[in-house]
Amino acid sequence: MSEVEEETKVFNDQSEHEISREIYKICQDGYFTVFPVGFRAAGKTMLMSSIFRFSDRHPTKPFTVTPDKRYPFNTGNKQRDFMVQQFDAEELMGRTAQGTLDLFGMSLNPDNLKLDKIKLNFIDISGEDIANIKTSQNGELTGKLKAVFSALELYTSRVAFLLITPFTTNEENGDSEEDTLQANFINFLKTDYPSLYLNSKLFIIVTKWDQNNDPQYSVEQFIKEKRPAVFSLTRNTSSIYGEYSIGKVLETKQGDITHAHLVERDDKCPLRFWEMLYKIHTGKSLEHKTWWQRLIS
Repeated sequence: MSEVEEETKVFNDQSEHEISREIYKICQDGYFTVFPVGFRAAGKTMLMSSIFRFSDRHPTKPFTVTPDKRYPFNTGNKQRDFMVQQFDAEELMGRTAQGTLDLFGMSLNPDNLKLDKIKLNFIDISGEDIANIKTSQNGELTGKLKAVFSALELYTSRVAFLLITPFTTNEENGDSEEDTLQANFINFLKTDYPSLYLNSKLFIIVTKWDQNNDPQYSVEQFIKEKRPAVFSLTRNTSSIYGEYSIGKVLETKQGDITHAHLVERDDKCPLRFWEMLYKIHTGKSLEHKTWWQRLIS
């Protein structure tokens, strides 16, 4: 493929067979797949904007990230740049458009020279598309998503599934609906792609955690009370619970329209996310410590 063809070719426009082949090749190339799963207004796009902005522009992060601009990552890379720019300007991004299938490929290179570089592939899809999963109907996925899951399972790929659920829901999704959708997704993996489920790690991430005003209230308590079906499916597994905040958001209402503006970014959550992801993949910590720090920690 020529450079011009590679620049203009759009992964989302390819056939299901081509999509499945490319995902399989990406796995063969040693990329660790990260699959964020967030339903309508869960905060998935803002979480991804936050972690990408941190990886690109935070001055004291303990690593560097180099995005892959080649096909099939080319269109995803452009979207990633736009997400970073918007978040850096403290503007909140809208939802991922229905029918979207973008890949964000990148390499993460730790500052500590004793640590290995890793390659990551984030798969971005819309909340509306993933909400089509109904275990009672044998998992009604789009053909493109089936192609992605089939390739991941065939390669016996290790995948980090980020199940993103908000601390406060809105009028579109209440707690019960959010819980049902996330539980449906877990059951879908277990029944339709059992090998992929066994090889993967589930991270239940509660977004908008800054709206929690009780410092004694834990993420585990929240999931147990507000996401009981998810809690039942994950409590005796190796799943990880965590919270996330993009920062302080100022919201004002004019009639039926809500205006939101990010007034202060949170840098602790994205740093913790990258450290967690690296440790899960490699078993090692991104945080560099001297022998004395390790001795007394």
